[in-house]
Amino acid sequence: MPAHRTTRARLSKRPTPDNFGTLDDLFGLLKDNLGKAHALINSAEYQMEQAPSGDEEEEQRRRSDVEHLVESAKFAVRAATYTTEEIDNRRRRA
Repeated sequence: MPAHRTTRARLSKRPTPDNFGTLDDLFGLLKDNLGKAHALINSAEYQMEQAPSGDEEEEQRRRSDVEHLVESAKFAVRAATYTTEEIDNRRRRA
């Protein structure tokens, strides 16, 4: 079986402040992104806690799944960070 190749996903360009909406929208987006990160991290933890099956192909699939879950969680945290920065910017301007 060929080695698994993980390619790094690309983030879309950071939205401009005009595209964010109201503060209520921003807080909803922040809550959503944090919820996604939480769910992804919990799923990755569950996969890591599973007992080894002894099947190398199955173990490779599991490692790949964990890699994808962790990478997706990083993107969700990064999105939450951007949203937090925009909330801070709006509060300073108000």
